[in-house]
Amino acid sequence: MQFGKVYSHEFIIYNKLDCLKFIQLVKDHLIIKYNQAIAFVTYLETEDLLIKTQMYKICNEEKHKIENFTDLNQNETGKDGYLETIHLRKLKHNVCNQFNGA
Repeated sequence: MQFGKVYSHEFIIYNKLDCLKFIQLVKDHLIIKYNQAIAFVTYLETEDLLIKTQMYKICNEEKHKIENFTDLNQNETGKDGYLETIHLRKLKHNVCNQFNGA
């Protein structure tokens, strides 16, 4: 699959549908940028300016939180939030698997 082009160490996707396809392919493998990816999908799929603004804020806040992380994804408040996110994702995955197997 070809989604975009690489320019100066940046991967650029120009087409909205290709962005959505790309995020769908990678989102389950994301750890730190997972919430940003989900918010960006919502941003792309809605025409509601209030929702777009909220999703932009989510992406921007998460971006700045990530920039403050140091070694082992830990910031001044610790890594509890990060570990809780991982824990909740595992729970979600297990619950979904149970429903799919039923």
